[in-house]
Amino acid sequence: MSGLDPIQGINRMLARLRESKFWRDRLRGCPEAIGDLEDLSLFPVLTEKDLMNHGREMVLIPPGEVGRIVTTTSGTTGPPKRVYLSRLDLASTTDYFETGLRSFCHEGQRILVLYPDETDWSVGSMLMEAAGRMGLLADPVGSMDLEDILCGLKRHRWDILAGTPAQMAALTLKLPPLSPGDRRLVAALSSGATLTKGLRERFEQATGADVYDHWGCREGGYGGALECSFHVGLHLRQGIWAEVTKSGDLLITTYGAHCMPLLRYKTGDRARIETDPCGCSDPSPRLFPMGRIGEGDWDPLRWEPSIEGWGKAPPRKT
Repeated sequence: MSGLDPIQGINRMLARLRESKFWRDRLRGCPEAIGDLEDLSLFPVLTEKDLMNHGREMVLIPPGEVGRIVTTTSGTTGPPKRVYLSRLDLASTTDYFETGLRSFCHEGQRILVLYPDETDWSVGSMLMEAAGRMGLLADPVGSMDLEDILCGLKRHRWDILAGTPAQMAALTLKLPPLSPGDRRLVAALSSGATLTKGLRERFEQATGADVYDHWGCREGGYGGALECSFHVGLHLRQGIWAEVTKSGDLLITTYGAHCMPLLRYKTGDRARIETDPCGCSDPSPRLFPMGRIGEGDWDPLRWEPSIEGWGKAPPRKT
């Protein structure tokens, strides 16, 4: 994504947004530019409902340059939510995945990718490409089931694992205790949902892995913030600025996006942000995700073990 600093990047984004009738109408009466990042509070918050009703109007590039349209529905009769990503956006995300992997992986290591990779530009396919670029031996989950993966872990088949917290929980619940001094994995990448402290600790105990948490969303181009080796918060990806409201709602401004930049988008997540220096050399703000709004008691360790998708939650008691 963009190499601009956030203020420069957001001001360039504001100029681009005003090329769209939707944004010209929405930003009427707002400043033409910001002088500091606190000025973002002078702009309205963008919601999921806005995306549902006006998503196509927010696209700033010709239709032929759109690389992927991600459609999600809420299960109601309302319009679906569509997120538009250009090929440049998707290539940038692949570059970001490669940079992230390089921070804790090394050439020649073998990585198990549990995300589906059947479609072009899916999270799984982009992660597989990023892994291949840096010389990792990447195995997609493919036709493997839970027992196959458990057997591979017991035999130290992989060095790295990348998957969702629910998938990590499914493995944790099935793996026997580690022998003293043993290690089944070197590292693991968790993404796709909130990684709880309890699950992180249990997974580390079951595998010996050093766990790296990642936060992202479709609206942000999938990549959003990644933990460094100090494991004190997730560093924001360049091209994304984040704010937290007084009630803890996470807002993102995707000033590095090419196709569909979003200004102060309400992600539906809760978080806090710290800007004090980290022990590593990355000066970017650090995100501390706190779960989805209205998610309730999220704990995949209490789910029925299943490696596919998000795992299977137990039936509700009536």
